[in-house]
Amino acid sequence: MKTIDQKILESRSKLGLSQKELAELTGVSSRSVLAYEKGDKKPRQTTLYALAKALNVSVKYLSDDSC
Repeated sequence: MKTIDQKILESRSKLGLSQKELAELTGVSSRSVLAYEKGDKKPRQTTLYALAKALNVSVKYLSDDSC
């Protein structure tokens, strides 16, 4: 099972997006994207929706470790 940080990093990499590009698509800073991917910080609910949309995955996929 993968955690949200692993899923964000993997999904971003599959799309060929940089952290900066993902940050621009979701309206957060590059530092926030880095923190999400390192597992230092969890995205807020509204950011989670933006991440899911930008990464072409479901919110459930990102937020549920059993998916």
